[in-house]
Amino acid sequence: MEYQTRMIRFQIVFIIIITPVALYLDGEAFNSIFPYGQWIVNFCVICSFFWFYRVANKQLQSMMLLMVLISSFGEVIASLIFRFYVYRLDNIPLYVPFGHALVFATSYYIYQQTFLQKHAPGMDRLLFTLTILISVLSFIILQDTLGVICFVIFCLLRKNNKLFYSCMFFMVLYLELLGTHMQTWTWYGKLNIHPDWVNCANPPSAIGGLYMILDALVALCYLQLNTKNAVTIENDKE
Repeated sequence: MEYQTRMIRFQIVFIIIITPVALYLDGEAFNSIFPYGQWIVNFCVICSFFWFYRVANKQLQSMMLLMVLISSFGEVIASLIFRFYVYRLDNIPLYVPFGHALVFATSYYIYQQTFLQKHAPGMDRLLFTLTILISVLSFIILQDTLGVICFVIFCLLRKNNKLFYSCMFFMVLYLELLGTHMQTWTWYGKLNIHPDWVNCANPPSAIGGLYMILDALVALCYLQLNTKNAVTIENDKE
């Protein structure tokens, strides 16, 4: 697949620009005026998902579908059961799993851009240095212990594709800073619902590390499914 097309670049810019708009529409300020903002975002994000899905190659299409499925379970566990964070309406908005898939696809497209690929080692060192600074400063200033834990997870999971996961880290941080600022969701550290848990900023500085657990599960499931398909094809030939 060619990743330098105008369409792919337009999709990258589209997600970067539309994300704050969407999160504002599902935020406290807008919904104090018009209480149905979440339904607008549901419609827009799901439409965007199918647009991205149509443009993507078969591999990315499969991974996007897996991300919707896996992140749905992840949201139930993280938000409804353990309550690491709580959405504005204390639900899981319909658009969220589809949004996870869009973040994944956009991060992958950014990673595939010529400039980053051409300067991959240097860009990875730069981005990784920034992740360290962000995590350390957040721990010193905000006592963000969960952010440090997430950073450790990030370091463990980024081995397979360092630059891609660095792109994902900053895409997720961008999303989380906007979402928490708009009060679309709030982390437990600000809600004071888990006083005996480790300290947590709103959001945790290296929250990308938790998102990468979803990425790793998607990659694992994709490889497992394709291995089984390959074995089935071989058996049919026999």
